Amino acid sequence: MGLLFKIVIISIVLLYIVTKVGGFIFRNVYWLLGNEAVRRQQEEAKASPRRPFRNSGNVRVEPVREPKAQGRHDGEYVDYEEVK
Repeated sequence: MGLLFKIVIISIVLLYIVTKVGGFIFRNVYWLLGNEAVRRQQEEAKASPRRPFRNSGNVRVEPVREPKAQGRHDGEYVDYEEVK
């Protein structure tokens, strides 16, 4: 019984250590990859400047109008009668 208890305790301690060290490693890897992506995006923005907007003249924009409804078509009116 003592051997089984030692194996369980050692497994729990190893699992705890692996999760703490693994979390630290993954956090740093993601942080480095994130910084690399931001740096790459900034370099691309510097390399290709935006073109200025050119006004090509008068543009006429008309809003789309929806057809008006021709009255209500909800059905026939039924008088309400209270049931006691």
